[in-house]
Amino acid sequence: MARTSSLPFSLPPRGLCRVMSAQYVGVSATLFDEMVSDGRMTG
Repeated sequence: MARTSSLPFSLPPRGLCRVMSAQYVGVSATLFDEMVSDGRMTG
């Protein structure tokens, strides 16, 4: 049985781990960590 969701596809994901967050924005986890450290990204 297929699982359905009542959330719209346009709703951005929330509560992702740092690795998945990095993948979501298209950078490596290391670069994501650097971006969080210098304020370019909030984590």
